[in-house]
Amino acid sequence: MRYSILIPAFNSERKLARTLDSLCRQSFTDWEALIIDDASTDGTAALAEAYAMRDSRFQVVRRPGNAGPAAARNAGIELARGEWIALLDADDAYLPDRLKRLTEISEHAGLDMVADNLLLYDLVADSIVGPAFSADCALSKWTIENLCENDGPGRQSHTGWLKPVFRRRLLEENNLRYRDAFRVGEDFLLYAELMLTGCRAAILNEALYLYTTPTGAVSGQRSTSQTVVNNAQLLASSDILIGMLPQGDQRREALLGRRARIKTAHYREPLKADMVRLYKSRKLLSLAARTIRHPAAFRDILLAQPPVPGPEKLRALPFS
Repeated sequence: MRYSILIPAFNSERKLARTLDSLCRQSFTDWEALIIDDASTDGTAALAEAYAMRDSRFQVVRRPGNAGPAAARNAGIELARGEWIALLDADDAYLPDRLKRLTEISEHAGLDMVADNLLLYDLVADSIVGPAFSADCALSKWTIENLCENDGPGRQSHTGWLKPVFRRRLLEENNLRYRDAFRVGEDFLLYAELMLTGCRAAILNEALYLYTTPTGAVSGQRSTSQTVVNNAQLLASSDILIGMLPQGDQRREALLGRRARIKTAHYREPLKADMVRLYKSRKLLSLAARTIRHPAAFRDILLAQPPVPGPEKLRALPFS
């Protein structure tokens, strides 16, 4: 079997059918899908079971308690039979030729890990907005440097959002799994750890994965996939990776740069929240004093990025 597709699902009854239907429409059919129900309280498990009864390629794994996407994916990995692991979130979808195209590219270039570009999707408006990234070449090297460059605060789209396929043996030979304790940034952490194995990794500029954005560009409304950013966890994951690399290593420098951006955001968030509170309560003298002491935080409020991601320039080094 080529692919084991991991689908963590928590209270996803209203969105999951679209996700699973996108697998049924795949032109490449050599796959299994492990739907890991993370102790949902709605009809998620029943819907998943209905698909499993109709198509034996679907398998439902029911978790006894909610532990987050990292733990859910790990539960799927333990049961996976495919040569490759593929990822799919319960509010996202594949275009019909995604698995076929990734198979062609991985075989042609001898890859161990490959991600395609994302199509940003407004769930409420049921509308595709456009690609998450723009690149100058069709197939780019995927390194820790460009993983970090396009991730973290100040980026409209994040490479940590990408959903690569990768060889299952990379996990087994290097004793790697998602870190269960992380509910934010767990993808970025595993991707970096996979890259540290020396695997051949690349990004395909074609966008074949429909990624539901937290806020819709068309509707302006939040989707139910909204994730609360936990900068403390992002800092902790950065420290794990930084500790694996020696001083002077370019990969370590890239990780340090990302960590510095996260730390700045972590420091400024309570300041910005306090400034907004002072403004709403019309305590303008206190707001002015706080602004004088922390002008950068006030500038962040004034220059806040639009809530909807858009194309982010990807530093593209041609894969060879």
